[in-house]
Amino acid sequence: MNKRHKYFYEIFRPLVYLFLKIKFGYKCKKPDNLPENYIVLANHNTDWDALFVASAFKKQMYFVASEHIARWDHWYKLVNYLVEPILRPKGT
Repeated sequence: MNKRHKYFYEIFRPLVYLFLKIKFGYKCKKPDNLPENYIVLANHNTDWDALFVASAFKKQMYFVASEHIARWDHWYKLVNYLVEPILRPKGT
């Protein structure tokens, strides 16, 4: 895992959780006793789902994202620097 990604994850995760709690009334049960490596599968119904999932897990994780986010100009450069999503073409 990239140290930069881990650092930003640790800093932003509590802030994201607070934001989700205020905006959506979000609460989650934090998973316990996870193995060192694991895969989280989520059915993304909204654009906020990656934030919901990330706020529930303490350990830094990487996300698979649709390649269309690479067309977000300046926003994608920031997202890529902070979390470096794994891009995949739509429909694959």
